[in-house]
Amino acid sequence: MFKIYSIFGILFLFICQLMAQPEPDDNRRVDLGLVNEMNGNINPFDIIYTNKGNFFVPNGNTHHSISVFDRTYFKVDDIADRVYLSDFYFTEYKGLYEGFPYTGVADPKGRFVWISNYCMEGNGFNNPGFNNCISPGIYDPSFVYQINANTFQIQSVIKVGSVPTNMAISPNGRYLVVSNWCGGSASIIDTEIEMEKFNLRLGENPAGICINAHSTKAYIALSGENQLVEVDLRRGQISRFIFKGKAPFDVQLGPSDRYLYVSYQKEGRVGKIDLKERKIVSKLEVGKGPEDILLGPGGRFLYVLNVKSKSLSKVRTDDMTLIQELDLPSTPRGMALDPISSQLWVALEDGIQVYEDISMNGVRIHTPNPFLSMEKRDDDSAEIENFPKTSKPIITNDKPEKKYYIIIGSFLSEKVATEKKSQLISLGYENADILISSKGRYRLSIQTYTDLTRATGELSFFQKNFDPEAWILDEQDDNP
Repeated sequence: MFKIYSIFGILFLFICQLMAQPEPDDNRRVDLGLVNEMNGNINPFDIIYTNKGNFFVPNGNTHHSISVFDRTYFKVDDIADRVYLSDFYFTEYKGLYEGFPYTGVADPKGRFVWISNYCMEGNGFNNPGFNNCISPGIYDPSFVYQINANTFQIQSVIKVGSVPTNMAISPNGRYLVVSNWCGGSASIIDTEIEMEKFNLRLGENPAGICINAHSTKAYIALSGENQLVEVDLRRGQISRFIFKGKAPFDVQLGPSDRYLYVSYQKEGRVGKIDLKERKIVSKLEVGKGPEDILLGPGGRFLYVLNVKSKSLSKVRTDDMTLIQELDLPSTPRGMALDPISSQLWVALEDGIQVYEDISMNGVRIHTPNPFLSMEKRDDDSAEIENFPKTSKPIITNDKPEKKYYIIIGSFLSEKVATEKKSQLISLGYENADILISSKGRYRLSIQTYTDLTRATGELSFFQKNFDPEAWILDEQDDNP
């Protein structure tokens, strides 16, 4: 009997210990998982994602090229960064010139990619800027290229200041803002006339840029002067110098333009600023030398590249909590997020690493497009559904109770459709629903409206972030 009681006693203590164990906290979450690595004939300094599903990779001065990859990691093209500047009306430059492709940004509609050149090589360029330059200083100017996202051809060249290190384009596509690291200035380019409209003298080492949703204001990190600058894009005026901190390097605006996120390079921290209350809400310690930062879908998470500690941090933005920290094999240089495949591409000095983020879709999917608008049958005999395209608002006299659904997927399997619906709900789309067509397909609706004009106006957002083939379903129409 003594032995039996002893065994039960040990079991009891063991169960108590298990019950006393704390619940796993977010610091032990493993959201990001490595799914692919690429190296070889590339020297990436940044990665630019387009809503066409391609990734543009500037390769610096060792390659003088921009590589283009698709979602399957296939290299689509190598664009030579060599131009005759005189062909673009810069007649003072004779002969062929090579750039140092450094960073870039995609046009909101996916038509173009803008690439900056750290410096230029060729006749007349004898005094290039460099990382530790005296800013503002007298150094060679540089150029940004406009590349057609479909043909991969350089079709426009615009002159800017010395060492253009960061770029941002306004949501309406009208303004391209370039920070000139050694020039101590910001170039505001009117993309409609493809010319520098304003050149604003800011101060020492301007770096990261972000632009508000109304395309009226830009926030620029003035790294060498330990503060941020607010700029009026329409008037080309510096509104104010705001929010001091040690070496702010990059900035990102959250949803509704309420919160501004900043990486402080010399502090090893990222900060959250309430623009409405005009105060710093909090700062969080991450790795050493945080530079590039990037907001995930819905602004729920912030990704941080720490250059000195060679690491990647993931931060939950609502309470500024560190979720995950990953060691990287070499120095990070830039990153891009593909919301369709739930993947984060990270540019390193010796290649590219691709991570899938489970928090975007709830489960590990690792497919080219988790919300693909078609699904093959087991016998591969399924036909592609022909989706109607809606490009302009349609004004009707429909009754207010009539409903319109934005469809981002159509599946033959109810199980798959249900899984996708759960993923959308986990992302905050609580109105996600499944609609069964007369042909037995399970259509995935992400949002429901009673106003067709509003549905049409917001369709482009879902086409950009979920499925380029997203369309509007009228509940009273034939539902094949």
